[in-house]
Amino acid sequence: MPDKRRWLPRWQRIELVQMCVVRGMTRREAAAWRGMSLSTVQYWIDRYPVRAMELGMSHATVSL
Repeated sequence: MPDKRRWLPRWQRIELVQMCVVRGMTRREAAAWRGMSLSTVQYWIDRYPVRAMELGMSHATVSL
């Protein structure tokens, strides 16, 4: 069963990763902006295939 404290809707996961990877926001800034813990931000960024984001693939083709 997934950890309920780390659960986010898909659009929020994508938005969170974009804030850090594309816009250059630090993980700490993103955590404060979203109102969550730093470890949750790190968890979702580590799970996201950053290579797809760098190539400009649409998030519709990438599954979190």
